[in-house]
Amino acid sequence: MRTNPAVAISRRTFLACSSGLSASALQTQQMAQIPAGALLRPSAESPAFTRGKWTILYHFDKDRESLEFGSLHFISPVRGLATAVHYKDGEVKDYLVVRTLDGGATWTTSSIGRQPYSLFVLDETHAWLVCENRLLFSDEGGARWTRRKLPNRKVLRVNFQTPLRGWAYGLGKVFHETSDGGVTWKPVKESAELKLNDDNTLLSWLEFVSPRQGLMAGTSRRRTEWNNRFPDWMVPERSTRSRLLPGVIFTMVTNDGGATWKPVMTSAFGDLMKVRMKGMRGISLIDYDDGFYWPSEVTGLDLITGAATPIFRKSQIHVTDIALVGEAGILLAGVESPGRLRMAAPRGKIKAIYSPNRTDWYEMKIDYRAEGTLARIARFTDGHFWIASNDGMILKLIP
Repeated sequence: MRTNPAVAISRRTFLACSSGLSASALQTQQMAQIPAGALLRPSAESPAFTRGKWTILYHFDKDRESLEFGSLHFISPVRGLATAVHYKDGEVKDYLVVRTLDGGATWTTSSIGRQPYSLFVLDETHAWLVCENRLLFSDEGGARWTRRKLPNRKVLRVNFQTPLRGWAYGLGKVFHETSDGGVTWKPVKESAELKLNDDNTLLSWLEFVSPRQGLMAGTSRRRTEWNNRFPDWMVPERSTRSRLLPGVIFTMVTNDGGATWKPVMTSAFGDLMKVRMKGMRGISLIDYDDGFYWPSEVTGLDLITGAATPIFRKSQIHVTDIALVGEAGILLAGVESPGRLRMAAPRGKIKAIYSPNRTDWYEMKIDYRAEGTLARIARFTDGHFWIASNDGMILKLIP
């Protein structure tokens, strides 16, 4: 993905990417869903992408055992990597890296010994795996892993531009950079200088649109339920009636390859979880608490004008991942929510939704057995997409 190197990401871009539902908007905006009507069904006249079908590529199905997929990446049409947690009788049995070299016909697993948080794959050779208090590195496409230094126990993700140049970030204002592939790290001073409460802050996503232009997304918000003794499913009335607290959604942008970062903040409800950019267009994903009018919201971004427009929110569909397709298309992956207490539901039907133009939204055909509470998209090119469910299933889009 590349932009015109003469075009810098502007302040308007900050504001566009950090546009959630503001407190003032909540007073005037009711439970309007976007699109207002039902999702479209693919037909012979529909765009070709909508007529693809998501079929099962891998399904872990063993008595008394389960496999919970987390990150999924495909390095080529045939080489893929995923992280997973293996359960037996409801207890954790092992933490795994799952690997295929033949397009998913066969899969091999290797134990990593620690809970995996995220996986970043740079190319066919280099990959980094963030685990609980551990960073693992592979220069063999995931065949073998060696230990690298984790700069902080609160790191949840890493992002690398080259095998040597990268960043680590996560809970709090933790944001570090490396120039030697993760052997040594140093703090990014602009993050430490943010006037935000460290305990309430999450740096959730780092996206580069070119080698010099990148954007960090995050949220800082007090959550009144974090320290309560009982979870929402045991006290459902608490979650649906709890007072919605606004917080701060923020972005930090660089136009010099990460040498400096400039922050912009805005008050909003929800958590800014992910931003995808291609050229000078993009999309962002906002996640809301249980009891809110809708579980999530996708916003379309114009990175030239700074315009931010809500383009998808449905009360019964929790969008958990987003991707850009071609010059104008958008792919969403999510879960059908049976009610407003999404975290209480054991699982829901996996949904794959596509729009060629941000206005018309098609519900794509997907295997009826695909269920879970979380769905993640993996993309190699516009002709190769996969979805991983945390219910032990990997699906592939067949045109």
